[in-house]
Amino acid sequence: MWATGKKAAGAFSSYLKATFYGGGTVNNNVWTKMEFKGVSYDNDSEVDIVTNYRWDVKATGFYRLTAMATLGSFVSTDGLGLVVKIYVNGSTLERGVSGVMGGGADGDVTSIHTTSLQLTAGDEVEVYVHQDSGAPRAISGWGNYLTAERFA
Repeated sequence: MWATGKKAAGAFSSYLKATFYGGGTVNNNVWTKMEFKGVSYDNDSEVDIVTNYRWDVKATGFYRLTAMATLGSFVSTDGLGLVVKIYVNGSTLERGVSGVMGGGADGDVTSIHTTSLQLTAGDEVEVYVHQDSGAPRAISGWGNYLTAERFA
């Protein structure tokens, strides 16, 4: 399917990659919505980057999703971390793996979550992040996105 750039017969059309750009901050111990500000691809025009900054599901089916968030300016202190969550219709659905800054290096911390979900047409999908560094942290200019592909 992808090698030729043509959709295979009977394949599902819904696939997208929504991105979040750097420039914002995530406050300490507060769940913060990552607003979709760009789209790398969105075959069925499902991503809202103007009003609600979310993915509005158009077709009922099973989807593979990956959410990734990266925050910068962490200081090397063991136990500080970042968690990404996928929300559907305003409720926490699943939580990603915690990105934890270990001792010895300062810099960016990333959390990523991949899952398969059954979604219904009209569902609203959003990504939230939480960090516990003790201070606000900048959203990195790289490594912030949601991808989705319908597979059944």
